[in-house]
Amino acid sequence: MLKSIGLTVEDLRNKKIADIGSGPSLIERVARSHGIDSVVSLDKSVGMMSHRPEVKNRVLGDVKALPFADESQDLLISIHATFPGVKNEEMLDEILNENLRVLRGGAKLE
Repeated sequence: MLKSIGLTVEDLRNKKIADIGSGPSLIERVARSHGIDSVVSLDKSVGMMSHRPEVKNRVLGDVKALPFADESQDLLISIHATFPGVKNEEMLDEILNENLRVLRGGAKLE
């Protein structure tokens, strides 16, 4: 799973990570299976979040208004949420600016 997005388990260690539009929380589950509990699964769908009661760190939220403090995340992963729903360039700018707001300096958006 991680390899398909250019990451390894070591890329997740000792970092605050948000999986934006996490759906079934695959990133959180892979991380937890390796003893990493710093991944927060964020999705805007209550239904999607309720399908995974075993996920410990889950947050209901929207990609355009992330519920994280400024510069609080080391890595944002967005496999499903950010770009498929983009309607225009203005919306893309809004989403990318919000992503950059919560990333620490030198952090990555995958």
